[in-house]
Amino acid sequence: MALTFDTGKHARAIREGGVPAPAADAIVDAIADATDSLVTEEFLRNELALQTERLRAEMWRAMYLLLGAVTLSVSAIAGIALAIAKLF
Repeated sequence: MALTFDTGKHARAIREGGVPAPAADAIVDAIADATDSLVTEEFLRNELALQTERLRAEMWRAMYLLLGAVTLSVSAIAGIALAIAKLF
């Protein structure tokens, strides 16, 4: 959620401060352009929490895959060891 900037309100306030209308409008437009890509702290916190949850889910997924691979490897090694033991 981007920050909201009431250009009309601020242009009026600048004009009331004695700045000519074209200059006031230019100032407000420049500020609006400069702050257009800024976001609120609440939005940023929510996005960070969402990314943290996604990362946590990916880490658990990777851990379960690794556990499965280790279990499979240990089972294969145990099977080979038993087969070799039966030969002797």
